[in-house]
Amino acid sequence: MKTNQQSHQKGFQLFPEGNGGVELGGEKTNNRWKNALWVIPTYGAVALIIGYIIEGKPVWNLVISSVIAGFLLSVFIWPRMEKKRLAKEKKTQTNWEDNRND
Repeated sequence: MKTNQQSHQKGFQLFPEGNGGVELGGEKTNNRWKNALWVIPTYGAVALIIGYIIEGKPVWNLVISSVIAGFLLSVFIWPRMEKKRLAKEKKTQTNWEDNRND
C-alpha cells in the first residue's frame, strides 16, 4: 500500500489500488469489477434523480443508457486509459534514467 505522500506525488488516479484491472485474470480484474459495481448503480441513481427533477417522473431511457455508459466506462474505457497512462509514465521514467546516464 502506498503512503499518502507517494499517492499525492503521482496526482489523480482513476484506480488508486493498482491499475484498474488492466491484466486479464487475477486481482486486478477483480478491482475492475469492484469499481464497476460502484459506478454502474451510481450512474443509474444520478440519472434517475436528474430525470425526476427535470421531468417530474423517472425517465427510464436515461437511466438505462446511463447504466450502460457506467458499465462501458468502468469496465473498458477507464482501465484502458490507466494502462496507457502507466505505459507513458514508464516510458518517461526510462527516458529520465537514460538522460541521467549520459
